[in-house]
Amino acid sequence: MKQYTIILFVIFLIVTNQEVLCSTSNNLSFKIKKLSQTNIFKCEVMINSAPNQVEKMNFSILYNSKTVKYSGNYTPGYIIDSKTKLFVVEKEPGQIEITGVTMRDFFINKNFKGVLLELEFETLSENQNCLLEFKNLNGDILNWSANNGSCCEQYSIKIQTQSNSAGSNICVNVSIPSAPTIVEAFIFEITYDPDILEYTNEYNKGILVDNFTQFEVNKIQPGLIRVGGIAVNNNYIRQGSEGSLVNLLFLIKDCKESKIRILNLKDDMAGWNCMDEVFKCDGKSTLQLSHLCAKPGDQANFIISTQNTPKQIEKFSFHLLYDCNILEYIGFERGMLTDHFDFLIDKQVSCGNILFSGFVKDGSGIKKGMNGILIKSIFKVKENIESELYFSNIVGDIEDWSFDNGELNPQYLSEIFKPENNSLKVDQRADINKNGSIGLDDLIIMLKLLCKVII
Repeated sequence: MKQYTIILFVIFLIVTNQEVLCSTSNNLSFKIKKLSQTNIFKCEVMINSAPNQVEKMNFSILYNSKTVKYSGNYTPGYIIDSKTKLFVVEKEPGQIEITGVTMRDFFINKNFKGVLLELEFETLSENQNCLLEFKNLNGDILNWSANNGSCCEQYSIKIQTQSNSAGSNICVNVSIPSAPTIVEAFIFEITYDPDILEYTNEYNKGILVDNFTQFEVNKIQPGLIRVGGIAVNNNYIRQGSEGSLVNLLFLIKDCKESKIRILNLKDDMAGWNCMDEVFKCDGKSTLQLSHLCAKPGDQANFIISTQNTPKQIEKFSFHLLYDCNILEYIGFERGMLTDHFDFLIDKQVSCGNILFSGFVKDGSGIKKGMNGILIKSIFKVKENIESELYFSNIVGDIEDWSFDNGELNPQYLSEIFKPENNSLKVDQRADINKNGSIGLDDLIIMLKLLCKVII
């Protein structure tokens, strides 16, 4: 029989975390997403704060055709509309050429952050030269920097977060790209800088542990979180499984970098490789869109706010782009900074494209240096899939502003667990014998499943 280490507080475990797309100084980068139980990878070509407007572009992606195969399938990003053409051609095995042109003045705005397109690849050989490389950048992206990537998954468990500004909340996600072993019980710890990040004691379980008999997250002390779980019967994590373990909600206290690490993996996760994350505070973004955790059926309020406005605002206009298969737009509410505006409207240009526009007549706009909410955009979540929201075509008094796009993270739980007064709220699934209460009988049953208990 296996021997497991558990931490007992009537019998219930303590635990945490997830994977991350880092903010980067490179203008082009890859974001890789593996399809579960396959060798297929979706590769998003990301634009990270475009240094200039783009009317035309041309570049190549190189790869080793002996270890990676391009399927020929691609999906343009939201910025590609009917007046913009994107040509994707496999010139030869190992080289894809991408060309973008528009009939507009430009199709990528300065400071744009988001997905240009998504490509589909198949890995033919695991963990062997799966490098994807940007080459031959031409046109309006001639002087852009680029960060290469790999479509080989080399980590068993990893953390992912987003950048945001001080005073904002961020979701930190812990996920498994491909479980190297079955997992019936586990414990691990997460460390972070408590002077920069504050854990809010709010989390939601990922799909991989949704049916675990017991799962808990506990803040041991500022800067240290412990996560753990036990599965009985057939509710364990299968070998090769991929998905989220937990999403944690943090408050950004100070706009500095903080390393977030996974440590002390025990039981069925002992010996797994971990991918740490460096949280980077994007304090330079003037226009910001919030990051949320939500599940299908939830109302998701994406807050559009400004930090330290560089000048007075009397008029503005921008488009908000999103995936209408995942989110349904409901409407908006004025924020504190636009409550007195004479004119503020929304217009659904197309599915996945909302125009917001506003102005004030008497010069009493938003004063230089102010912070606050412009608009609360209201959506309904349709699908439990990670999705991003993007600013586009920003004009008026905010035309040259830097900005930070928003993100929806999946939530797989019907409730949020909140430890209160340093005590843990216990899941009813801890009532193992189903007699309506949690007590010694449940403890005895659990102990019979285990050989070794450390208190």
